[in-house]
Amino acid sequence: MLHGKKEVLNAHNERLMIPTPEVTGDTIVQIARQYIGSPTHSYTSATEGMDPQEGFDCSGFVVYVLQQAGIILPEYVDADGMSRPIRHAREMFDYLPNKPTEEDKQPGDLVIFSLYNRGGWMPSHIGFVVENDEMIHASAITKKPVDIVPIYRGSIPPDYAKLKGCEQKYFENPIGYRRII
Repeated sequence: MLHGKKEVLNAHNERLMIPTPEVTGDTIVQIARQYIGSPTHSYTSATEGMDPQEGFDCSGFVVYVLQQAGIILPEYVDADGMSRPIRHAREMFDYLPNKPTEEDKQPGDLVIFSLYNRGGWMPSHIGFVVENDEMIHASAITKKPVDIVPIYRGSIPPDYAKLKGCEQKYFENPIGYRRII
């Protein structure tokens, strides 16, 4: 199911394909819900993790759902001067310009979390806001299929915290939101 799209330039003068008015946050959530139960796996590369049969990683799920809605994320220029498509939670956090607050988030917005990784905190998990305090996501760390879970604040449930390699911040206290439409 593809919807219309148009090209615009963002604040960094980068090409951005945005949906035409028939695509809403609710449309994005409806598309995402179609993949509940799809397998998940860890991020391996920018070209994998975006297939409902083979499995999604968290950012691959986001990119795939947005593509199904007719939304193509912009490219960014990396440290080597190469133009690359936005694909990872960190890139979505850094390069998508529309940043709603916790109070202003809506269904279809991206919710981003952080893990301590390689010597610092970095955006490392992403999903879509479904309702005020729920998200739909692909979680490789839990090894569960795509599902809808609460957006945790404070401390996460013990069964998540006990998972091997699961840092307390993985599902806890979002570091930000991004609005695509």
